Amino acid sequence: ILDSVKGYADNVEQMVEQGRNLVLIGSKGTGKEHLCYAVVRSASQKGLSVFWTRGVTTWSHHRDLIDKGTSESEFIS
Repeated sequence: ILDSVKGYADNVEQMVEQGRNLVLIGSKGTGKEHLCYAVVRSASQKGLSVFWTRGVTTWSHHRDLIDKGTSESEFIS
């Protein structure tokens, strides 16, 4: 995984241009945030703007939209 994340960070400009996101999933305490920070730092140093969120925050937001009956087109915008 380390090589994959390093490759993403090294080529972050191309990854963004291609619409390729980075999602890390794993147990608590396995270093996901540490690895994400390295990518964020690389992107920032290359002049890119970044957005960082935690999975639980994203899921909670999506769950709220689903509960409200939000349409698919509204959901993805």
